[in-house]
Amino acid sequence: MVDNLEISLEELKDICNVYLIDKLLGKIRDCRDHFLNKRVTIRCRDKISPIVEVGGHRVIINNLGKEDFSYMCDDKCADYLYQVKRGSTPFCKHYAAAIAQLIYEKEVSPKDKINYMEGQVLEELLAVVNQRKRDEGEEITHRDIEGDLEKLNTDFLDIARQNRTIAREKYHDEPENVFEDLVNRAFLLLDFDTIP
Repeated sequence: MVDNLEISLEELKDICNVYLIDKLLGKIRDCRDHFLNKRVTIRCRDKISPIVEVGGHRVIINNLGKEDFSYMCDDKCADYLYQVKRGSTPFCKHYAAAIAQLIYEKEVSPKDKINYMEGQVLEELLAVVNQRKRDEGEEITHRDIEGDLEKLNTDFLDIARQNRTIAREKYHDEPENVFEDLVNRAFLLLDFDTIP
């Protein structure tokens, strides 16, 4: 593509990275129905190799958080068969729902290394978990108030001025999206529910 377009390799990598993150965020959004409607059950509670049932699909995870990690969703999952196995996306919506349930039931900590779940993708998944906790009347206690304040204090003005370098290097996203996220975090500090 670089040979045929008037953009640099670095810009192309940025475009591909944004596309991949958007695709992964889409998987998190797709898992919401299964998770929020309580259609996810942990069948084997091994922290490293759990087995989770998600809406009739079985997700088998091996070596969670390790270098030799792998997972498998059953053959009824078209997403797994046609996208994950072919390498166009690293996980299906059933894997995302399984990880959400593991975090919700405190089998896995969001501070641990969770394969494919980091940065904005992990934050989106945690927002789904927190939504269910709020729906069930549970108080959200593990907010990172100090971390959010530090991000707002150090980066908010730069991001508001469209500083692409900080947005890409620190947040792996475009300044507009990072700005929306930081504004959302500011409102959450005041305990307002917000819809981005």
